[in-house]
Amino acid sequence: MADKEPCYHCGLPIPASVDFSVEIDGQRRAMCCAGCQAVAQAIVANGLTDYYRHRDAMPESPREALPQVLATSPANVDALFLLGQIYKAAGFEARASAMFRRVLELKPRHAGALEETGTSRSRPV
Repeated sequence: MADKEPCYHCGLPIPASVDFSVEIDGQRRAMCCAGCQAVAQAIVANGLTDYYRHRDAMPESPREALPQVLATSPANVDALFLLGQIYKAAGFEARASAMFRRVLELKPRHAGALEETGTSRSRPV
């Protein structure tokens, strides 16, 4: 029996009993855990699949990829919103909320951040 391919997101081995995957650019890609699956789904949902197309190595850890984007472009609204979604999926509500608030500071009418903060109805359109 052939070994499973490594996790498409982080490169770690995928346990035999695990069956997580995400469709990326029309292909099902295997993931090692629900965390990598959530991050990959957020990347796809936010139209940031270029991350996978242009990477030349796996990150040291799954959490390192997005902070690299923010290090070079700290006002990248899409990356900040995605990081908020990742924090939310991982159960870090305070961090997620802080990311969504930062998105709104930079782009006050960002629909996703307005929805995530529950302010979509309270802000004028």
